[in-house]
Amino acid sequence: MNKISSSLLISAIASLALLLSACGSDSSGDSGDGDSINGSGSGTLSVNLTDAPIDEANKVVIHFTKVLIHGGDAGDTEATITDPLTGAAGRSINLMNLQGDNSVVLFEQTLAAGTYSWMRLDLDLDVSKSYIELTDGSQHALDCTSCETSGFKLNNSFSVESEAIMAYTLDFDLRKSITVAGNKYKLRPTLRVIANAESGHLSGEVDGTLISNLGGVEGCAVYVYEGNDISPQDIYVPENESVPNDQNNPIPTANVDPITFGYTVGFLVAGNYTVALTCDAEDDDVLAQDQTLFFYGEENVVIESGQTTIHSFAL
Repeated sequence: MNKISSSLLISAIASLALLLSACGSDSSGDSGDGDSINGSGSGTLSVNLTDAPIDEANKVVIHFTKVLIHGGDAGDTEATITDPLTGAAGRSINLMNLQGDNSVVLFEQTLAAGTYSWMRLDLDLDVSKSYIELTDGSQHALDCTSCETSGFKLNNSFSVESEAIMAYTLDFDLRKSITVAGNKYKLRPTLRVIANAESGHLSGEVDGTLISNLGGVEGCAVYVYEGNDISPQDIYVPENESVPNDQNNPIPTANVDPITFGYTVGFLVAGNYTVALTCDAEDDDVLAQDQTLFFYGEENVVIESGQTTIHSFAL
């Protein structure tokens, strides 16, 4: 799909009851001190991490240090994120290992039952802990000034039920999160936030002859749009203004595997979607509108909670 270039740009994609505002920027979703914990007993908040990969990189390693959870009248809960193998404070995760429906538990935290306003993840971007490794083996620091000063914040409320595990998955979309400016690799985290209990997966294969007819597997990707009968479009996220109302941006995308010709899109909120195949994804410039990408096999699919929907593309 999109190659690393100066034309890449992040976009914010929201899902379900949580809306992410990247790199610590606040939004009107923060209801502030008026929120209160209104339950009894306690439950567990479990947050998983998955990834939409980026081309031309072997690794993208992010070091997570702390989580701050805001609960209004109950005050803030701060917890250290630890390495599950060593128990040491802080955890480095290679996001490139978490593609499709793969995920890893980032942290679990016991909280009083009730409604919470937001959570914030803190990062350590020292190059010894966080970096991007390109396919040529070179490693580069990730630059995100606001991430280092204020982390990045998941806005709007979420609930924790008594004696229950409330599991969410953060889809860390690297294709939209890393840009290049000169010799710097800039990070502005872009995530979808999904309640696991209300999500499913999409998987399938693409006919090899079809791939050949479309120009070869390089650049072949499946674009997924929210709703039925959506006309597929390229990704367009203008740099200094809002996405136009008539722009149909895909919610997630997934590369077609160059060996098996399979694909998997993980953690989609249950509902109706339109899927389409393109083998022009490597030319998709997120700063350019109305690019001429050829889409094939647009179809409606239904995602059900806890299920994997199978949809393949044939001649």
